[in-house]
This record gives sequence, C-alpha cells and structure tokens, in this order.
Amino acid sequence: MPRLIGKLPPDAEATLKAAAQTGEPGSMTRTIAIEKAYARIAALHPELFKREEKMAKVTVLTRTAFLNVFTPTAFEGGEPAFNGKFIIDPADKATVKALDDAMMAAAKEKWADKAQAIFDKLTKTGKPKNLEVPFVKEPYSNADGEPYDGFAGMYYVSARNPSRPLVIDRDKTVLVEADGRPYSGCYVNAQFEFWAQDNKWGRAIRATLKGVQFVKDGDAFSGGAPASVDDFDVVDGGADAGDLV
Repeated sequence: MPRLIGKLPPDAEATLKAAAQTGEPGSMTRTIAIEKAYARIAALHPELFKREEKMAKVTVLTRTAFLNVFTPTAFEGGEPAFNGKFIIDPADKATVKALDDAMMAAAKEKWADKAQAIFDKLTKTGKPKNLEVPFVKEPYSNADGEPYDGFAGMYYVSARNPSRPLVIDRDKTVLVEADGRPYSGCYVNAQFEFWAQDNKWGRAIRATLKGVQFVKDGDAFSGGAPASVDDFDVVDGGADAGDLV
C-alpha cells in the first residue's frame, strides 16, 4: 500500500476516514475499502504520491561486510538497526554511476536547484565521509587508517534500516538466520533507498537498506559464514568431551 506524502486535502482525509470505519478491524472488507480509497485519492491528487514515486531506489550486486540483517545492532548508543557495509569495485562503472545518480536524485528531490552545491559540500567537509553520504569513494578503514579486510582499493555503501529488511535466497524464498546466509563476505543483490536529511541533526544523504538477495558464496570475513559439516569428522559413539580437545 503506498504512502501518502504531505498534508491531506479535506476530501482525501474524509475518504480515508470513511474507509477506515468500514467493516471490522482487520477484515477483508476494511482492507479492500482502504485500498480503493488510496486508488481514488491517487487519481484525484497524484501530487500526494509524487515524492514516493521519485524515491531514489537502486539494486546492485555487491559483497557484504559487517552485515546484520537478522538482529539489529546499536552503534555508540544509537538506535538499534539492521545494517551493513557493501563493497563496491571502482572498476564497475555502471554500478558506481547508478549509485551516484541515486544519491543525486535524492538531493534534487530535497533541495531542487541547490542540490549540486549542497551535495558537493557534504562530500568535502573533512569529516568521516560516511557521516554525510552513504556511498563513499574510498576504502572503509579503522582508526589507524588501515582498510578493513576486503576493502583495500574499494568503495563502499553504508546502509541501515530500523525495520528488518527483506532477506531472500536466489529462488526468492525468505531466509532466516538459521540458514547461515547471507553472511559477511558473500555476494548479494542489495537494494538501497537513498533520501536526503535536513533537520536539527544536519544535512546528509542517507541509504535505507530495503532488502538483500543471496547470490553466491565468498570468503567469509570474521564472524561470517558458519562452519560446514565437511569441516568435522564422524565421532565414534563412545567418544566423550575429553576426546574432542
């Protein structure tokens, strides 16, 4: 169901209110009524859906790192969220352009003719660049300036989502943590939604992690893929704990 953006005109508000009072809560009758109300409002007030249609969304093939898509994590006391770093090869010009275009689209949607000037300023503050823009054209590095494993010579996208993103396998079946994938080091199709922030916390371009689709295995980073059964030998029925150390 689409999101309405901005203040609703009286007729649109009345239409939604009437639909929300149709039938019992959670009933199919009410659900259908609300869907019809959205369709009517979209026909009468397409401008209410304009921003949603223009959300800068892009899906790219990438390698994952520091991936948390099953359990939200908090950073430095912040709000827990599902998150990850996504490694981008600078040689992949098409992907680099798609990410650049998506960030600029988000900037133009927020700042119109001032977008380029504001965007240029965001990328030249001298602060850690992922504080201002999510697609960073330099390796992700530690406090000593050393790139983390897998990031040397690479770019990366930093994305998060307070709500759990969609996580699916190659055949589009939903994955759970017990499946052991995706993990840090594997390859996925990742979908990001870029948006511009301009509030008391400052100006920035952000990336929401909408979903990941496992594509293929890769060398796992620390804390990545679980062990394989092939890594173990069959244990004789008479063995005890002392025989395993």
